[in-house]
Amino acid sequence: GGTLAFDRLGRLMIVDYADPFLSQPEERAPPGLEQFRDEDYRGPLIFRLAFDPAISLPRRLGYAAPLFPRGWSRASGLALPHMISLVALATDDLVLLTSSGELFRLGRDGAFELFTRLPRGQYNRTHMVAAPDGTIFVSGGFHVGGVFQVAPDGAVTTLAGRMADPEGIALDHRGRLYVAESSFHRIVRVPTSRR
Repeated sequence: GGTLAFDRLGRLMIVDYADPFLSQPEERAPPGLEQFRDEDYRGPLIFRLAFDPAISLPRRLGYAAPLFPRGWSRASGLALPHMISLVALATDDLVLLTSSGELFRLGRDGAFELFTRLPRGQYNRTHMVAAPDGTIFVSGGFHVGGVFQVAPDGAVTTLAGRMADPEGIALDHRGRLYVAESSFHRIVRVPTSRR
């Protein structure tokens, strides 16, 4: 389970929070790695995959090293927040959304820090999209029926509220924002405060 997005170079970015103990692998681990099978789950993990014709498909994330956290765990040993969505910025930074509405920035240098917080709530079935200027738009999903704009400095503006399960979100080439209001089976255009 997780989220898929592409960065500006066309690499596939993945948030993978599937627990291998709940989702049994199709294959057994290579010999010599059995001791890692019983460790606590350290996810979610962030992967970045570039297309390489020399690598056979399908790729198995269970055997790939994550982009973050390096070494499959945080240096501090603290648990990672429950990240559910990501968006790649033009700067090659990633912004990750947690189920509690926190947005973290993962820099090109590997620095992981709190960027900003959305209004309180339980975020699930969300989606994010970034504008070329670094503005991020977030659909609140099932429990938080709103659409939010996050400025490059972290300032949060509520663009729409009281929506019925806003999920998918997209920006067209003119900067117009569209949101799938899933409970009503419709797509609505939401005005933004960008100039």
